[in-house]
Amino acid sequence: MGPHVATVRLDLLSAEVRNTSVNELTEAWRQHVGELAAPVALSFSQPSLGPAGRDIEVRVKGEDLAQLKLASVAVQSYLSQFAGVTDLLDDMRPGKEEV
Repeated sequence: MGPHVATVRLDLLSAEVRNTSVNELTEAWRQHVGELAAPVALSFSQPSLGPAGRDIEVRVKGEDLAQLKLASVAVQSYLSQFAGVTDLLDDMRPGKEEV
């Protein structure tokens, strides 16, 4: 994390009191935000019960960072074709290489 990262957290009324489901609210929020000017990553999520983690996680290993980024873009492009798939991202961040 750092000063270039932002998190927005929303605390909702209980389900018995509000008229909107968390899924409906998340989708409306996603639509309202719309397209942003090239964010590194953008994710809309909600707390879940059970084991933590993403629904799908793909790991790619290699020495060539450019090839790894191309593979990531290709996988994200493929997965984005499926209805309901959202918040695709990778953890490759631009900057200095780690030693």
